[in-house]
Amino acid sequence: MKQRTIDEIAAARDAGVIDAATFERLATFLSERGAARSDYQPPRYDFVHLLWYAGALIVLGAMGLFSTTAFGLWGDRALLATALAYAAAFLLAGAHLWRKKLHTPGGLLVACAVGMAPLAIYSLQSILGHSPIDAPGGYRDFYIWIKSSWLPMELGTISAALLALFFFPFPFLTMIIAFCLWFMSMDLTPWLLPPIKKLA
Repeated sequence: MKQRTIDEIAAARDAGVIDAATFERLATFLSERGAARSDYQPPRYDFVHLLWYAGALIVLGAMGLFSTTAFGLWGDRALLATALAYAAAFLLAGAHLWRKKLHTPGGLLVACAVGMAPLAIYSLQSILGHSPIDAPGGYRDFYIWIKSSWLPMELGTISAALLALFFFPFPFLTMIIAFCLWFMSMDLTPWLLPPIKKLA
């Protein structure tokens, strides 16, 4: 199609409709436009992509729900170091793949790095003496109980996701933001509304 267009412009040049300089500019423009289009790869939704997304969800779920079962035995500082180490590893690997034009696996690894934010913030809160919960090692309850003390984790995770979205415009990151906003809508309730007294 591109060659046919150039041939038609060449015919217009030969017929005297346009001059040679205009023909050269148009031919160069069409060639560059065709090269830009050939570099673009529309997103696909095949079995490989399904496995990539499933793997990212498994990593996020495992780190969010089950990591404190093992690392909680070592204390909050070890949990913080583990979360930061995992976040750095995921971010470096994701950025490398992103630069290689592998945007789907790279973006999913960046999303896994963002998923470490609530775990790191939870550990930091506990280290500073502002543990969100009374029982130690209960980070897994973040997914169960509505509690306003979870807000720093939610705000921190949203901030990390927005920062990642700025550098890596990967739509899946908005899922993490939506997830935290959903939790925040429930956890803000104890601060915004007075407790309801039980009827005698």
